Amino acid sequence: MASLMNQGFVLQDDCSFEFFQGLIVLEGRIHCLGQIEVTVKKLIEVLSGSGHARIVQTRQFSYHANFANGPNILRYDSPVPHRNYYHKHRFDTFGTCREIEVVQIDSEEDVPTLGEVLTELQEWYWGNEDRIATM
Repeated sequence: MASLMNQGFVLQDDCSFEFFQGLIVLEGRIHCLGQIEVTVKKLIEVLSGSGHARIVQTRQFSYHANFANGPNILRYDSPVPHRNYYHKHRFDTFGTCREIEVVQIDSEEDVPTLGEVLTELQEWYWGNEDRIATM
């Protein structure tokens, strides 16, 4: 996160952690250039240990990127009842604003971290900067 903030793409991180017995919840919003916002919801199970020595595993997550009060860009989700696999939603951000594709992620190892999603968005932002400026 610090690297993306230093690069100037991430402007503010309003996410916070809540700690429960055996569970950590990460929720909030990350504000980026171009009025892009990423809503983060993540449930992390504590497998063992405590403090900085915890061994954890993500159980559920959603990373939803959109323009503030505007169209969606993408959303990554863990399995849900109607899609029992990791997946990415893609949207026609500059056209109909509707979902155009759901991409199945076949392996848990291929699920991007939050940092990787933010890097993907940063690249998307720079690739679409002219279009974003006219919104």
